[in-house]
Amino acid sequence: METKKCTKCGEEKELNEFPNCKTGKNGKHSACKKCHRQYQRDRYASSPEKVKASVKSWDAANKERRNSKRSALREANPEKVKAARSAQKSRDVINLSSYYVAGLMGLATGDCTPELIELKREQLRIHRLTKQLKQEIQNV
Repeated sequence: METKKCTKCGEEKELNEFPNCKTGKNGKHSACKKCHRQYQRDRYASSPEKVKASVKSWDAANKERRNSKRSALREANPEKVKAARSAQKSRDVINLSSYYVAGLMGLATGDCTPELIELKREQLRIHRLTKQLKQEIQNV
């Protein structure tokens, strides 16, 4: 395995320990994943508004490019998209995501207060437990 020295912590690590970077040597960042992650956390903690603003401006500047790329990927891999959507829906149902819970009430997530979503989530949990207990009783 090839190794590389992290510029932040100075440790010699395998290449898979470094995040990908198109412009970096060997296609990797100069800092390892751990150091890079810490840098990103510190950067966000010091000025979250600045980070959010830069992300929003990048999104606005590259919206058309991003959308055309996504469309091309969806058209090229329809079965993959279908499988991903199905998997996401399963996770939403199992985890009772805010999006899923609001949809059950016939509302958009933005139209619901967090308290309302949490109350509905608790109701669904109780319903699921009741249903599970009934099945267990029938099986006994």
